[in-house]
Amino acid sequence: MGSRQTLLERRRRARRRKQMALLGAIAGVVLLFVAGIIWYQQSTRPRVDTQGIIKPEPKPYYETLAHGNVLGDPNAPITIVEFSDFQCPHCQHFYHEVEPKLIEALVLPGKAKFQYRSMGKFIGEESLLAAEAMYCAEEQGAFWPYHDILFLNAPQQGKDTGAYSIDRLIAMAEVLGLDTKAFAQCLKEHRYRERAEQDKLDGFTYGVQGTPTFIFLNENGEMVYRIDGAAGVEEFIKAVEELTQQQP
Repeated sequence: MGSRQTLLERRRRARRRKQMALLGAIAGVVLLFVAGIIWYQQSTRPRVDTQGIIKPEPKPYYETLAHGNVLGDPNAPITIVEFSDFQCPHCQHFYHEVEPKLIEALVLPGKAKFQYRSMGKFIGEESLLAAEAMYCAEEQGAFWPYHDILFLNAPQQGKDTGAYSIDRLIAMAEVLGLDTKAFAQCLKEHRYRERAEQDKLDGFTYGVQGTPTFIFLNENGEMVYRIDGAAGVEEFIKAVEELTQQQP
């Protein structure tokens, strides 16, 4: 009996060793597979240089008020549409000095919603590329953060200086934590060029002759007011109050 028990015990140990070896081999294969996936993802991501790119501060209201290229309560009675160009110095001034006050005074309280549209290739080729990139970012729910990063990294003078080159635009997407592979594909195939150019055509329809220009729409989508140039926030507040009173 003792010899038989010893033999059975040896067999059980041998089976356990085989099972452990098999499990170890399976675990090794799984680890190699996962490592391969990570390596592939890293190797196929666009290599970008993010040095010197200013990252925008998070704005919590984007989480609840951003709907594509519109910011604000969908039921707000007035829509303020900005037709702009990222290479335009007056547009940059508006972004830094007026837009935050406009959002605080009119958008957050639900008095108006704010829509951003480009003027396509109004100033230069990089204006159009920046607009296309903004719409590529919209695919990943990042229209407004990308709008911010474009203005924060705008060229200080001149046009088409490389500030909005394709590589630089992809680097901005990287800084924001977007899927740069998907973003780069969208940008390089010019997926939203037609949309950006349509923005400009629509702007001309509204009588836009320079940037920035602001079109005020009522609840029926009809143009009821226009501001040419980067006016102060007081003019926007006054216009919205008067237009709201005029609506039935």
